[in-house]
Amino acid sequence: MPRGKVLAFGPRLLDSDSVWRLLTDRAAVSGRRTMLVSETGERLDYTQVAEQAGRVASALHDMGIGPGTRVAWQLPTRLSTVLVMLALSRLGAVQAPIDPLLGRRETGAAIAAAQAEFLLVPGTWRGIDYRARASAVSGVSRVLTIGPDAPAGTGQWKPSQQRSGSWEKRWIFFSAGKTGLPKGAYHTDASLLAAARGLALRARLGEVVEDIAALGLPIACAQSAVALLAALQAGVGLILMEHFDPGHAVGVLRQNGVTIVHGSPRIYQALLDRQRGLPRSSSLLPDLRMLKGSVEPCSPDLFKAVERELGVVVAHDYGMAEAPVISASGQYHTTEQLTNTDGAPIQSLRVRIVERGVETALGRWGEIEVSGAALFRGYTDTSLNDKAFTDDGWFRTGDRGRLRADGHLEVWAGAGQPR
Repeated sequence: MPRGKVLAFGPRLLDSDSVWRLLTDRAAVSGRRTMLVSETGERLDYTQVAEQAGRVASALHDMGIGPGTRVAWQLPTRLSTVLVMLALSRLGAVQAPIDPLLGRRETGAAIAAAQAEFLLVPGTWRGIDYRARASAVSGVSRVLTIGPDAPAGTGQWKPSQQRSGSWEKRWIFFSAGKTGLPKGAYHTDASLLAAARGLALRARLGEVVEDIAALGLPIACAQSAVALLAALQAGVGLILMEHFDPGHAVGVLRQNGVTIVHGSPRIYQALLDRQRGLPRSSSLLPDLRMLKGSVEPCSPDLFKAVERELGVVVAHDYGMAEAPVISASGQYHTTEQLTNTDGAPIQSLRVRIVERGVETALGRWGEIEVSGAALFRGYTDTSLNDKAFTDDGWFRTGDRGRLRADGHLEVWAGAGQPR
């Protein structure tokens, strides 16, 4: 049986055609249900988020940001950051989230790749003066400070003509290349919403329990942005933490009755270590039902230890900046599937395994290639696209894996090459 408050039936996933429309549609349906919870306990419901994001859009527009403006932001996971993300979507700006923990050199490369006209920074955060760092970056015309409180205009900015823009390149997420410098991957509202729907369906968000999820990774990474959109589609509340420190985070998660944590194997291990410090009869997070993540491989040993000692499922996924959710696991999958695979491809992506240019048979190892609606729309450095895509339009992930007869995907995470 799932943990948490069991529902007789779950909320319908919204199938909106843009990020901003998704927010307003959800506000119309779920209104006063909690959408965002900060680590300090501040709560915003869907109506409040829609209203405040609209005022933030008005303020940013007054500062010179509008449709097509290229805006890089390097902000921690805060309420104000989510409001800025949604406001930029409302404005039709091209936004490039950058992990605030990136080093100076990598940050400069990301800003250059995005060709940013504006850079939004938190001022001083965790001992780093981001405005001072920004002064050393050439090409950015304006640097704006976004603190814990987002700027708010006096009205709601309205576009001169209504258009969804769901297929326009409005997002840039970064993945590391062989040089270690970030590569900018263009996404659209449509590609992110397709990935989010795949995640929400596979995780059964809000379907069987009254879920409240938490982001353990920076909001600037593609997987966290998709988790936010999946929560919006399902009407699930989301806990935000600026930095995942296990000693502090556990108290926040426990107090808010978290049921799902979006993180990584490092976070799984951190929670496991905290559980091991408790008496055997005590549960670290009594409402938790699932751990999810995709940025690093999860070993079978870690899966088994979490299930045995935390009493929850690790439903690990596979994705990257170019395709935030390629395959995903669900709590209803078998123990063997959960332990040994990264789930099955989501409905909006096709996966094939290729060796020496030829698609392999089921169960054979090869390079993973993907195609479909949840895939990115090319790199900011267009010279990378020819090598990244096949002649028939499939994206070469560079990872090795195999598709099993049960439809699940195994991704090779060991040294050397699989047989």
